[in-house]
Amino acid sequence: TSGSSTSEPGNHAASSTLTDSIPSTVKVLDRDGDGFTDHIYVGDLGGQIHRLDIWQNADNSTSISQALVAQLGRRGGSNGADADRRFFYPPSVALMQDDNGKYVGLAIGSGLKTDPKNDVVNEHFYFIKDREPFGVAQEPVRHGDSTLVQLQVVDEDGDRMGGASIAP
Repeated sequence: TSGSSTSEPGNHAASSTLTDSIPSTVKVLDRDGDGFTDHIYVGDLGGQIHRLDIWQNADNSTSISQALVAQLGRRGGSNGADADRRFFYPPSVALMQDDNGKYVGLAIGSGLKTDPKNDVVNEHFYFIKDREPFGVAQEPVRHGDSTLVQLQVVDEDGDRMGGASIAP
């Protein structure tokens, strides 16, 4: 992950990964049920998913750090026109658990809102298991990673309609 943090009111911190516009609202998550936001998730027009982590320090000041969860578009290392995936809507988030422990499940679909019939970009629906909020360090997921499980979406006749990817 990469990011920056600040704990003083009114301070601003630059982040090298926040380079593309964010057209959507954000999704907030209260991970521990104390009534306060612990994490904020949002996608951007570069095909990235960001997480802001918020915690209260012992002196009652608040700290925020930014982490890059995924790079699934042109910021993920592929500069081809087919990789120009963009996120116009926030991810759906849910607290989940599997045999490997707890994680935040993120579901998000890419698409070119200004040209929905564009057939050049290889759009996808992604489901990502973000384990880092539970203490498991992980690198940002990138489209094309060998850990992504590719799924095919088919219609009632079995014809391919699109794709989906799942990151463990």
